Amino acid sequence: MVIHIVGIGGIGMSGIALVLKSEGYSVQGSDIRRSSMVDKLEESGIRVFIGHKKENVMGADIVIHSSAVKEDNPEIVAAREMGIPIIPRADVLSDLMKLKEGIAVAGTHGKTTTSSMVSKILYGAGLKPTILVGGKLSFLGGVNALKGEGNWIVAEADESDGTFLRLNPTFSVVTNIDADHLDHYGSFENLKRAFLDFANRVSFYGRVFLCTECQNVREIVPKIYKRKATYGFKNADFTAENLTFLKLGSLFDVKYKGEKLGRVKLNVPGKHNVLNALGALSVSLEVGVPFSEISENLEEFRNASRRMELKGTVGGVTFIDDYGHHPTEIEASYEALKNSFPDRRLVVLFQPHRYTRTALLWNEFVKVLREIDNLYICDIYSAGEVPIPDVSAEKLARECGALYCGSLEDACRTLRRELKPGDVFLSLGAGSVTNAFELITGEVNGESLSV
Repeated sequence: MVIHIVGIGGIGMSGIALVLKSEGYSVQGSDIRRSSMVDKLEESGIRVFIGHKKENVMGADIVIHSSAVKEDNPEIVAAREMGIPIIPRADVLSDLMKLKEGIAVAGTHGKTTTSSMVSKILYGAGLKPTILVGGKLSFLGGVNALKGEGNWIVAEADESDGTFLRLNPTFSVVTNIDADHLDHYGSFENLKRAFLDFANRVSFYGRVFLCTECQNVREIVPKIYKRKATYGFKNADFTAENLTFLKLGSLFDVKYKGEKLGRVKLNVPGKHNVLNALGALSVSLEVGVPFSEISENLEEFRNASRRMELKGTVGGVTFIDDYGHHPTEIEASYEALKNSFPDRRLVVLFQPHRYTRTALLWNEFVKVLREIDNLYICDIYSAGEVPIPDVSAEKLARECGALYCGSLEDACRTLRRELKPGDVFLSLGAGSVTNAFELITGEVNGESLSV
């Protein structure tokens, strides 16, 4: 069977492609541009067409697409005309999860890191899991997926378009519920209802693990009728206590219903990552992994790409890149760096992501961004959206007291002049701001990168 994947270079689609290839299918696909992920796919023997053209789907038995692919995409149109079945990515993930015992991680924030931690624990414990997450994993050689021979599959469950409700996992984790993707759900109440439905989709013998540090999660807990366990810093089944911050890490004790299980050292920063680790730990214990192996693998864990990712040190400046593009994520990442580098100047470049999100969460963005010293803001990354009148990065910068820099390239030129040895630089956003490290360091004293 020949499977064609539209948008194969995306972080979610590439994982599906790698797993299906390992299952023995003939896999090909297309993407609008070449990328490091496209290179990885080609190295795995997957043919990738650059550009979307109707002739790309000729000879395909099925076509897989995500909800991000428009109905008028030439390959979707051609497949429809040729009678080739067109399958949503969510259906494929659901079918893959039916073949094994599934662990699905959902939440507005932290699902990539938490699912990556679960993957590292099960992989390190020798359980040979199948892995499908939303970030490149260092322990897998920089890819985000693996076809394992074991009985478990770990998947990141995407709530953005409601497709996580097609999954029926054995265990699930809900990290938090926050206002996002309201353009799809219509209201925050509808979003919370969707998470409640997701929580109740675990099997009758399974369990859902919920972070009750989040008020919105606490509100749905009484309505969950499946087996459940909670985690947090207090008033939960699993708790993280006696927390000590380290440089880009932390130490904490883990207790279950008041009884100490042991101590965990993390080499990723922030209180939010302590909670992510606690969620991963609790579900891994349910799988049957001993605490000692869990703590060992959590200590070895390094963040997935774009999650507080240490890019390196150039010219005495430490560069960190983070995917945070929601006010809650921005606040957590900034707090993590302040705790990790209390005596160093922090410099932040934020690129707002999507006009709709910026407009819907305007007041929340202003409130959080006002608390950041040395903040630079560049133009909104549209992600294909049409600009909204009176919604701009320049206005946002003005309202929160930041420096508006224009384009990303202009911002990086400014930062080349402003950054000083000893600074910690954080690039924030889900768009092209991830390239800030390369754009800035290309002309910093000609020094080579040292990690």
